[in-house]
Amino acid sequence: MSNPPHLVLNASTVTVDPDATVEVGFMNYEDGDDRLSRIRREVRGTHLVLRGGSEIRIVRLIDAVETIGDRTEEVRLADDPGLLCALVRERLIAMFSEVGNGEIRSHRPVALVSGRPDDNLLPKVLRDRERGRVPPWLARRVKYEFDPRYFDQVDDGVTVMLSFGTRTGNHIEATCDELLAAGVRLHGRYVEVADSGDDQRLGQRRTLVGRVADIKDGIIHLGDPRPGWSEVALADAYLEPRAENLEACVVALVGRDGGNTAERLREASGFVTQGPSRLHRAQRFLSFIRQRGLHLAPGVTASLGDLVASRQPEFPEWEAFSPPTLIFHPSATRTSTVSYKGIDEHGPYDQAVFPHKRPRIAIICQAHRQGDTEKFVESFFEGLPGNVYGKGFLRRFALQRPQVEVFCTRDRSAGAYEAACRAAIEHATDSGSRWDLALVQIEDEFKLLPPAENPYLVTKSVLFRHQVPAQEFTLRTMGLDRNQLTYALNNLSLASYAKLGGTPWVLEADRTVAHELVIGLRSYKHQQSRFGSKGRYVGLTTVFKGDGQYLLEGRTRAVPFEDYSAEMLETLRKAVAAVREQQNWDGRENVRLVFHAFKPMRTAEIDAVRALMEEAGLPNAEFAFVRMVEDHPFALMDTNQPGMKVWSSRGKKGVYAPPRGVFIPMGVNDALLALKGPRSVKQESDGLPRPLLMRVHPASTFTDLRYLARQAYNFSCHSWRTFGPAGMPITVDYSGWIAEMLGQLQAVPGWSDDSMLGRISMTRWFL
Repeated sequence: MSNPPHLVLNASTVTVDPDATVEVGFMNYEDGDDRLSRIRREVRGTHLVLRGGSEIRIVRLIDAVETIGDRTEEVRLADDPGLLCALVRERLIAMFSEVGNGEIRSHRPVALVSGRPDDNLLPKVLRDRERGRVPPWLARRVKYEFDPRYFDQVDDGVTVMLSFGTRTGNHIEATCDELLAAGVRLHGRYVEVADSGDDQRLGQRRTLVGRVADIKDGIIHLGDPRPGWSEVALADAYLEPRAENLEACVVALVGRDGGNTAERLREASGFVTQGPSRLHRAQRFLSFIRQRGLHLAPGVTASLGDLVASRQPEFPEWEAFSPPTLIFHPSATRTSTVSYKGIDEHGPYDQAVFPHKRPRIAIICQAHRQGDTEKFVESFFEGLPGNVYGKGFLRRFALQRPQVEVFCTRDRSAGAYEAACRAAIEHATDSGSRWDLALVQIEDEFKLLPPAENPYLVTKSVLFRHQVPAQEFTLRTMGLDRNQLTYALNNLSLASYAKLGGTPWVLEADRTVAHELVIGLRSYKHQQSRFGSKGRYVGLTTVFKGDGQYLLEGRTRAVPFEDYSAEMLETLRKAVAAVREQQNWDGRENVRLVFHAFKPMRTAEIDAVRALMEEAGLPNAEFAFVRMVEDHPFALMDTNQPGMKVWSSRGKKGVYAPPRGVFIPMGVNDALLALKGPRSVKQESDGLPRPLLMRVHPASTFTDLRYLARQAYNFSCHSWRTFGPAGMPITVDYSGWIAEMLGQLQAVPGWSDDSMLGRISMTRWFL
């Protein structure tokens, strides 16, 4: 029997005397005023200079100077946790500057690139004979990040925490003329220029200026340039420190044996970010900072507690959510907490009414891989006897043998795939029918091609315009061994059924409110070049509760970022109208709207949602506006988790990974939710999975963190792309996939968003 979790955060509480005050000077500030940067340069190291709205605040840090300002005021730090956090950051920068042995890269978070020899990973992945040929200006170094943040507590108090983060980063410190002399090919690669910035304590900043198009007389002529740039001197330019560029430098210096350095470095970096390494490094820096002391201002010193752990009495009251109940029959009598077991035991939720019992399926494949493709598809249809995919697609989902036609491409080009798709469409038209699904064989390398040349995207474009959902599989998937193929076919079958318009299962809903709508929003940025035109699209997903079940609303959409606010309201208006009619809502029943958003909701958007509910005759609706934050400084470790064996190596994956479903309230509006456990980690070099940070907007009228976290966790078990649990709720994942696919299709010639207005929008085409 495994030990109960012992949870540890990579963070320590920061405390000061409750009555501690600092003297703050105030000056007026107007946009465009250069006084802010000028004052910062003049008093760097002796004063902390902050901007807050229309004011500049200045805090003296040492006794030997006076407070600067038009007026002064004593500020109690307990009443201003933001100022306390700023003072901690300033002290850390001063501390690391004094000690040396590293380079400070940023203020927020305070980022320190380690100068320790042991923290350079490149020599560790090179052979003995190669190390002496790689100079110190080429490295992958460990970077430490220190980020103080505060959380409002239920009792009106505030908790300030300092997190200790660990990352790795590439470093190419030689200039481009030195690289060229060393034999590094620069053409086609992006370059940067140095910028010292206004804080001399920070290391050299770099600005990306463009791609090397040509080199003449010591001058780089730029392609895809940053606005205002056309050329840069070789001696002033630095190669962008991407993994492939670092590998190109290694190959130039040591020969072909330096190939695959990027992959070896990725694995080495993964070990640095594993749980035990993260914990050790956090504890080491905690001890170092304690020894040096956090002297923030005259008469004010902060103290650091131990790393926050579940055995401490002050640790938040946490819990691990159990898997949700999935329903496989409209009567709600056939249930399971394991999706693939529920499907195999009970069949899909809608099997009695599913209209495509004998689906028409087109197969698109390369002519020289037709035999292998047909064999793969047969295994997909009929299953692999003796394992968890024994039933196959047809028996698992209670389908008859489909009507299948194969359409071959003459080669692997986008044009050939487009021609095969057109042949499939013409065949269906001539026979007076239409395809319910297309199975398309592609290659992994297609994703590296521009959209207009990418057979994957061109195929999607043609098929979607004719209302045919497509399910791809790669040559690599076809070549998997039996054990790995089982998992691939499992997921392929689930997504294919959903794309046919099927409902594999529904999610049981808590009976806490009569009606509930959950709107998910996530964005995707698309650009064909680094400085070319950019497109940002926002996907929207709607889930509603009816008859004790969470049901996915049929229409899916994505819009340009600048239109998302209006589209969100229109989506909400249509969803409320449709669900109101289906579920017989009236204004007297309790209604709750929950938004899962990729960014903080603006006040104007919140006001517009409330006004819309008033207009709809639902003035008493509750609202929860929840931001799902993936990029945050907190890591969560379970020191009782020894990890799981990896079949392909002698190591273990997921060491110290917390159990999936762990919920930790950080404050009245913030919580950590672990959506990836040790089983979610694919290999040992993936490191420690990061929890999700949920932030409930203060304007919300429904603020039950546990309920909202439990709901998000349940939705992460509800994806129809994979039988395994997902790392995000479907409200967010589905929205992201919708935005990504429609954003990429914008660059395919002939595409029109009007294609998504037909019946395909009622399927799960984006899976």
